[in-house]
Amino acid sequence: HLDLSIAESAVGDTANYDWEEVADTIAQAVHRKVIHLRIPPWTAHVIGPCLSLLGLVTGKPDLVIKSNIRNFLQTNWTMDVGKATRVLGYHPAYPLQRGVEETAAWYFENHWIR
Repeated sequence: HLDLSIAESAVGDTANYDWEEVADTIAQAVHRKVIHLRIPPWTAHVIGPCLSLLGLVTGKPDLVIKSNIRNFLQTNWTMDVGKATRVLGYHPAYPLQRGVEETAAWYFENHWIR
């Protein structure tokens, strides 16, 4: 009998990455430069809806949603794959960089980014 509550677990890499490492990895995969800015949290709550509105006007996908803003504002945010390892025997097939590169390739192929 499989414990279906595993669906509540995040599946990812076993390494720990800070936001700058994640941003740098994504920027490299999408061939963009990244500028690291430290902004007051309230500005994210103002900018997020503005970017959503811009997405509606331009017809581009809305990548900045309320739950993402909440996640990005966390100072300590980790994913634990322990439950997936215990219940399913999960082990990451590859690290963050390869996953981001494959995701970016899909986005390019499907014209979500250029």
